[in-house]
Amino acid sequence: MPASAGAPDVGGSSTRESTDGGSWGETVSVEQPVGARFVGQSVARKEDRRLLTGHGTYVDDVSLPGMLHAAFVRSPFARARISGIDTSEARKLAGVHAVLTAEDLAAARPEDLVPTMFAPMLTMVRIPPLRALADGDVRFAGEPVALVVAENRYLAEDACELVEVDYDPLPPVVDFERAAEDCDNLVHPELGTNIASQMDSPPEPELAEILRSAPHVVTRTFYQGRQAPLPMETRGLVVSWDAFGDGLRVWISSQHSHEVRLAAARLLCIPEHRIRVTTGDVGGGFGQKMFLAREEACVILACHHLEQPIKWIEDRQENLIAATHARLDRVTVTMALDEEGRILGANVDHLDDTGAFPQYGIPSGGGIGAALGGPYRMPRISSSHMTVWTNTCGRGAYRGPWMVETLAREHMMDATARAIGMDPLEFRRKNVIRSDELPFKTASGAVYEDISADETLEQAAAMVDYEAFRREQAEAREQGRYLGVGFSLYIEPSAMPQLMQGATVRVEPTGKVTVLLGTNSHGQSIETTMAQVVADEMGVAIEDVSVVQGDTSSTPFG
Repeated sequence: MPASAGAPDVGGSSTRESTDGGSWGETVSVEQPVGARFVGQSVARKEDRRLLTGHGTYVDDVSLPGMLHAAFVRSPFARARISGIDTSEARKLAGVHAVLTAEDLAAARPEDLVPTMFAPMLTMVRIPPLRALADGDVRFAGEPVALVVAENRYLAEDACELVEVDYDPLPPVVDFERAAEDCDNLVHPELGTNIASQMDSPPEPELAEILRSAPHVVTRTFYQGRQAPLPMETRGLVVSWDAFGDGLRVWISSQHSHEVRLAAARLLCIPEHRIRVTTGDVGGGFGQKMFLAREEACVILACHHLEQPIKWIEDRQENLIAATHARLDRVTVTMALDEEGRILGANVDHLDDTGAFPQYGIPSGGGIGAALGGPYRMPRISSSHMTVWTNTCGRGAYRGPWMVETLAREHMMDATARAIGMDPLEFRRKNVIRSDELPFKTASGAVYEDISADETLEQAAAMVDYEAFRREQAEAREQGRYLGVGFSLYIEPSAMPQLMQGATVRVEPTGKVTVLLGTNSHGQSIETTMAQVVADEMGVAIEDVSVVQGDTSSTPFG
């Protein structure tokens, strides 16, 4: 096929046989440019025409006949017993179709709320009593206590105000550094402890001796503050149940349509093929929309119960207090070095706060010790890790939930360089893994086959003209002005088995190409980038590539 207008010509030609322009059956040779290149080129985004003109389709754009609206009654307390719930006044309000409490949704099993990819871990860790709605007590401020379904959102919120909940407040556990020692106040009394998980790998004798007697031993503690993903579009879904037809239909703002279908099948005990999940345009996720949330599970159960379509769109306040939080950690690193500043070994102690009900249904794990070396030569590493429950919003993913290892390591590289009187860049140069050392096996056993850590470091130093900046910095200090410069390196895994995606590439009778992806775009321009890749591989114009994703009825599992 001919290259699209404006596409760069990478040279070369190919010959194809055609009957165009010749007599019947006559073969004519036509010179064609070899595959126009799109990857790496600046192309118009395929998404822009609909998004920039306001023709995108987000969850709140979906409206169904007879659709009802949901709103949640939420706890104002971080920890309290529930001595009673009176829904009678709310039920009397005209236009209210249902006020549901934990008793109404008791059929939901705790394991149904655990994402499929983490289900095998249920036999390895003790998890809190997951529940769709609070039952008997509340364990963080914002926990959903009741669900109101009404003819519109305004009525639903008015009815929420009429639900009377009797709370007996209890002292909350909010300090994650003291949670493990608190035996009197337990986030989950059923578990008997506030320690969610613990892993200890103390230094082996050789490393212990190095950490005791090396020429330089530096210890520092770093904190990472609580953060919230805050996507532009909050969580939300529209659900429709047809008991006599196709079954369950879900439109949802999600990063993972197939996982939503799996969870819905478990919740309702129906086969997956009777569930169709669609994610249209998604206004950001950042990890917060990776898995089905408990509120979304409640709406699915309510729809099945009432047999009427229901919409729930989270407001910004709900998103801030009750969606997911992330990255509340304390990391203490001890690093040993020889006389010349080469790293001999390190020990890391990690404590993190997983909140009351983490996004995965299981406590967040460690792993920081295995990843601490990153792009540097650290021949020996030991680690200990503890996760604690607190009466706070559950921990969830946020753009690389493992990134605390990078924060701790790179802060430690700077702190160690200052402690031994070496320039931070020179310290990194002395310890960075060089290309001629590949493949490189780390202390944890991971093998780096194709990285360019040393080249990347030098490129960054050249881009900021490091030596010139240092001179400018010294001059500025004399004038009372402070200028800073820093470097940070990290290694990003190229693939993880549990996060692999599927794709189907189909050539239509017209010669155009349809790509069916298991991915769910939420702002990364996947529709355009995948079209670039396929156009290059198939030798077609990018305009002739259509990308379909986020629909379990047509896309491969991802």
